Amino acid sequence: MSEKHRYHPISWGVAFFQQLKNFVIPIVLLLFQWSERPLGWLIVGLFLLISIIASFQYFTHYYKVTTDSLIVYSGIVNKNETIIPYERMQTLKQQQWFFFKPFHVVRLSIETAGGSSTEAEAVLPAVPERIVQRLEQLRGNHLEEVSETDGYEIPANQILLFSLTNLSMFATFVALFAFFDQLIPDTWSSRLFSLGEQFLQAGWFMFLVAGGSVLLLVSVVSIIKNMILYYRFRVTRQQATITIESGLFERKIQKIPLTKIQGVQIHQQVLRKLFGLVSVEVLLASGQEEGDDMKQVFLLPIIHEQAMYRVLAMLLPEWQLQQPKLHYTSRDKVWYFLRIPLAIMIPLSIGVFFIRPWLSLIALVLGIVWLFISKRNSFYQGYVIEEQRICMQRALFFTKTQTFVARPKIQACQEETSKWLYPKKIYHVCLFIKGDVSVDYLRLKYIEQSDLIKIKNFYQKK
Repeated sequence: MSEKHRYHPISWGVAFFQQLKNFVIPIVLLLFQWSERPLGWLIVGLFLLISIIASFQYFTHYYKVTTDSLIVYSGIVNKNETIIPYERMQTLKQQQWFFFKPFHVVRLSIETAGGSSTEAEAVLPAVPERIVQRLEQLRGNHLEEVSETDGYEIPANQILLFSLTNLSMFATFVALFAFFDQLIPDTWSSRLFSLGEQFLQAGWFMFLVAGGSVLLLVSVVSIIKNMILYYRFRVTRQQATITIESGLFERKIQKIPLTKIQGVQIHQQVLRKLFGLVSVEVLLASGQEEGDDMKQVFLLPIIHEQAMYRVLAMLLPEWQLQQPKLHYTSRDKVWYFLRIPLAIMIPLSIGVFFIRPWLSLIALVLGIVWLFISKRNSFYQGYVIEEQRICMQRALFFTKTQTFVARPKIQACQEETSKWLYPKKIYHVCLFIKGDVSVDYLRLKYIEQSDLIKIKNFYQKK
């Protein structure tokens, strides 16, 4: 197969709807500002213009599969030709919406080591599935039949727990709860809060019922969203490639070479700790598409911590991941973590009290939460150094994170201190790792000079 090929005709429809999104604002303005009679002709003309643009894209975009490279042709006025040798391809990501399935076509994104950090090197909007198989063969990674023991699939009950323990869901609930009086009719609000003491109990009851209803609604939305996103989530290992696939209406398949993995992160939120559940993320080198919801790549979105290392040993045996025996660095330095929240929140609460007394209560609650988060970080912060790898742990907000990274993947090491901390030999240290769209970093705060020296010697291999 060495001749040019157009994409599948369904790509015209995809291009049409992509252009239609760009014209949403003009269409809305037309609906509100033009009279009824010419409005119909204007909308017809607008749809005709979008159809012409989509047709130009369809008839001027091609691809060619040769024996040594993939060639992508694009451009209407300025012709572009992108040549991607097979040995340079690092990741193939497939997306298959439900309306793609009857035609056996997929959207294919190809990422390379030297590509942009915010977009894939090439995107084939609609190609037959056999093209993906052909590219895999030419890359030397022909997919073979995978047995059940070579992969891991997330049970539905764990996806349910993942949804119910999602802290972003509770953040949404708190935001809705805070604006409760603006969401209900004014007549209800005035009745609840101004009827007097004898109706106070009934008012609070209605308030709690409404809050519970909102929480239930947010929970249902979270469950539906994650059930669709992680439907039949499966991760497998073939030779030197990890394959992750999931999705109900939009089936996504992402192939990750082991060489692209910069580090492994284990996340555990406060609520999930109660159930012994964790999430495992892999940190990848550049090449992730901007706006792609697969940018944060979860190798295991949710798994019981007792089974995690067994599954990781099957998927990433080279890493030899085990429960780390951490050296905690800051449990005796709680004050250093608490002083900034105290210095900010106490004056803020007092100042706000004279403007809006009820706002000072909110500021006080936020200050207590900030203090809790800071104390938690001082308690969990630590590290352990192995022969060729370091594991660093910290708590950010309500999530405890362990990051495993090999020494060659660390881009730089930076130490920090201040004129107040230096006499006490207290430092901050930061390790930089090349990530998806920027540089990820691992940071430990308020550590002893002896710990700083150990980490620097590890980085410098002394």
